[in-house]
Amino acid sequence: MKVTDILVAAVALAAGAEAQRPGAQRPNFASRVSSFFVGTTLTSRPTANPFAPSAASSSSGLRNPNIPSGQTQTASVTSLGQLPSIVPTIPSATSSVPLSTATVISGSNSTTGTNVTTSSNTTSCIQDAKSNPGLANSAQHRCSWGPGFDINTNYYTTWPNTGKTVKYTLTITNGTISPQGDRKLGFLVNGQSPGPTITADWGDMLEITVVNNLQHNGTSIHWHGLVQQNGNDQDGIGGVTQCPIAPGDSMTYKFQATQYGSSWYHSHFSSQYGEGVRGPIVINGPTSANYDVDLGTVMITDDYALTAFQETWLASRFGPPTAINYLLNGQNVKVDGSAGQRSKWTFTPGLKHKIRIINAAVDHQYKVQIDQHDLLVVAMDFIPLNPYSTKELSLSTGQRYDIIVEAKQPVGNYWFRALKAGDCSFGANDGTGNANGIISYTGASGALPTSRLTTTHSNACVDEPISVLKPVFALNVDSAPFTSAVSSLGVGVGTVRTTNDTVFQWNIGGISQVIDWSAPVLQSSVASVNQFDTARHIVSLPTANVWTYWVLQNQFFAPHPMHLHGHDFFILGTGTGTFSASANLGQLNFTNPPRRDTVQLTSQGWAVVAFKTDNPGAWLLHCHISWHAAGGLSLGFLERPSEIPSMYGNKVNSQAYKNTCSNWKTYAATMVYHQDDSGLKKRETIGGNVELEMEVMDEMPERRALEKTVVRREVSHWGNQAY
Repeated sequence: MKVTDILVAAVALAAGAEAQRPGAQRPNFASRVSSFFVGTTLTSRPTANPFAPSAASSSSGLRNPNIPSGQTQTASVTSLGQLPSIVPTIPSATSSVPLSTATVISGSNSTTGTNVTTSSNTTSCIQDAKSNPGLANSAQHRCSWGPGFDINTNYYTTWPNTGKTVKYTLTITNGTISPQGDRKLGFLVNGQSPGPTITADWGDMLEITVVNNLQHNGTSIHWHGLVQQNGNDQDGIGGVTQCPIAPGDSMTYKFQATQYGSSWYHSHFSSQYGEGVRGPIVINGPTSANYDVDLGTVMITDDYALTAFQETWLASRFGPPTAINYLLNGQNVKVDGSAGQRSKWTFTPGLKHKIRIINAAVDHQYKVQIDQHDLLVVAMDFIPLNPYSTKELSLSTGQRYDIIVEAKQPVGNYWFRALKAGDCSFGANDGTGNANGIISYTGASGALPTSRLTTTHSNACVDEPISVLKPVFALNVDSAPFTSAVSSLGVGVGTVRTTNDTVFQWNIGGISQVIDWSAPVLQSSVASVNQFDTARHIVSLPTANVWTYWVLQNQFFAPHPMHLHGHDFFILGTGTGTFSASANLGQLNFTNPPRRDTVQLTSQGWAVVAFKTDNPGAWLLHCHISWHAAGGLSLGFLERPSEIPSMYGNKVNSQAYKNTCSNWKTYAATMVYHQDDSGLKKRETIGGNVELEMEVMDEMPERRALEKTVVRREVSHWGNQAY
């Protein structure tokens, strides 16, 4: 049998798997792509770029012809000097806006359909910490954190040094999981999925040893949202900050918890986190409103019929897959209730309960409601907020919110719902039925809830309205350099014809990123090698402590939760359509704008963001939808490269760092599964007992001319997993 015949059969098998997906009758993604790019084989920019001349765009949409191969891309800056001078003069970001008594804001949120309210009485905790510095944290003083630290502390520059080191070991293995009653293949962290919660106090040192006992996968662990100030080597990105950890090897991460709040850790190797390599992080610290009980984390994930690797392969050819369910802390009942187990939490009547919600899905945006209860939002990502109340809370992939819920309803049971945002999420469980979590009041019966939705839920794939996302510690963005320093990054997709197939390839600024696992960017920069092939997509930011401004322009109908490493975004504004300097510049807010590490870029919309070059290193910007990152929707910022050798030389040249790379290279020489995507999110498995790996020429001259095609048959069963 010819290899080409096997390939055709394998692609047919993939198509069959797609046809068998639950909900496969959804609108065909491929046809929508074709209709969006009529008359093109590869993507061209579908909307005008207001900040760059048209000559800067590539007809392929996958490479910028103005950047020679092998040369680092420097951010393109086009002056907006001819635009009207309508940007107000704002104090520099080092000055803070004094906190004032919150005014009452009440009204309809047109993007989500929910009522959002902030009340002056929620600021009493914040004012208490200011008026009574040094108080210990307690149920009556949650904004305080002992002498010298409280909710008003600038956590970017100041944090406790507790002198305590918290140690964990995370062992990653092959195994089976039963998220909704049926066993299936998965990866486990310490024998469970999700993995154990990493818990520490603000200012603690963390020492976490990751042991890779997987059979045929490398790994690395990213500590999502932790900016790793001056700790780029601990960010956990194979091919960017380190080499992957080879099977049988281990690596110890060491860093300080300079931020506080709720987050998660996850593999940053291919689509691996979708197989179960993820878990919660809780950094205890102040909270911007008082509460009585901390109920811990609620990790929301999406569950699929096939493995994450299989779904990624299919998504690159047929569009996004349909989830068979959503999970709360790794479990749920089936949609028809025939098997599985619901997650359950207990409310004590009259008490206020803190809940830390994490969207750790590979794709879905969710809308959280607790039937008949208001949600007091006190933090987003790692940013404490001036509290506001809502009935429904929007979370895109990678985002987190801390909420406080008062148990003031009649004793009973109430649904905890993660409702899918139907405009961008494909799932068999929309959250309106009985396959949900349960909030049970002390003294309630064991009967299922009969509660109803608090409010009509929204299908819109949007963040919470930025007007209510007010950080407690106020920081401003310097607006003066904006018009001369702003850059535009278009986010697009195209279809690429390979030797035997056609796949979707995502890009930022016309480049689809491909990293090299064996040659981390940080390691190269330590050696003063700062020129990279175009496909590595490295944007140099050489100047220290200056504001950089970016227009993220979505050129396609699929939304993107964009995640930034090493920094928080300052979100100056968001909108629909194409950003227009003349029409939209006056809508931007430079005074204490929302800050977070993950922002939702809406369908064919825009987000204007900023961050300051105050953290040298190699930092990724990427979409957190697994199949989009796998398809190349990412870039790397190389921040202050001239300082990297002195800052990271000892670390990168340490024996431990060298051993990780040496062990990886030894493994990579004979590894079973070769890199076949961006390197950030994917490795292939097709069908139940046929595994297909394809590395083929994609007809782009900058890519390798031709790589091997391997077809391998292995028997997959519970005792001998084929991965």
